[in-house]
Amino acid sequence: MPSIISYYSKNKKATIYALLSGAALGGLMLSWQGYAYIQVIILIYVVVQSVINLLTRKPTGYLTYITTLSMFLGFLMGAYYYYGSGLISGWYTPEVQMAVLGIAFLILINIIGRKPWVITVPLTIAVSLGGFFVVLKLEPTTMHTLISGEGYFIKTRVYTTIAEAAPLPLGEYINSFGVAQFIFGMSGIVYVLYKYVKEKTDILMFILVFSLVSIYMSFEAARFNITAAPAYGILGGAEEDAEGKYKLGSCKLRNNTGIGAYNTFRYRHGECRDT
Repeated sequence: MPSIISYYSKNKKATIYALLSGAALGGLMLSWQGYAYIQVIILIYVVVQSVINLLTRKPTGYLTYITTLSMFLGFLMGAYYYYGSGLISGWYTPEVQMAVLGIAFLILINIIGRKPWVITVPLTIAVSLGGFFVVLKLEPTTMHTLISGEGYFIKTRVYTTIAEAAPLPLGEYINSFGVAQFIFGMSGIVYVLYKYVKEKTDILMFILVFSLVSIYMSFEAARFNITAAPAYGILGGAEEDAEGKYKLGSCKLRNNTGIGAYNTFRYRHGECRDT
């Protein structure tokens, strides 16, 4: 407990943002029963980032701290509604179990993260497989939901009869977003991946996970087009940022005034102008 209090005193801003994200999750739970879509994206990111931290020998305590706060507050806000509506077993318990599994995985990484790879990697795989089979034995319904993606990863006959749960033809899919936006989005994935390889920041990894999962789900079912729109918007903005930096760099090179030094220029309306 003292270590947690000490960590909080040194990370008050991170704590506030974690609680705000939890409040956002709780608000989503109270307005949309499909909130698990966002929760799964968060947990996928958390697992991917923790594995990257494990392989690069970076600490993972901050991920465990903010994820626990966020999930706890979100599910605390949603508990009253789902319990009172009699939906606790169908729309609440499986999602709580997913959150607990995600946090348990983070705790495991925290415990073994400082050990050599020859110990951490096999141990992580062994414990994860053991946990998988334990959950499969105790909660087969929950595990089937996770594996099948509630019918989106492994198609069922029921889902084949629902139009919005079926994928759109490629041409119709592209037209639903716009040809230019689709091209910018696809090229934006390449640019963000390139930026991540260079900078290796958490925010770029989150953008990658969020965008890839959102776009993949929109290919799987037409109903997820609306949730993929922000991903295409973010990726399109990233592509515009890349183009702007390229043009700005060209301006600086063309207006170089000496060896080892140059004036600062900015790009305006397609022209290089001195500031």
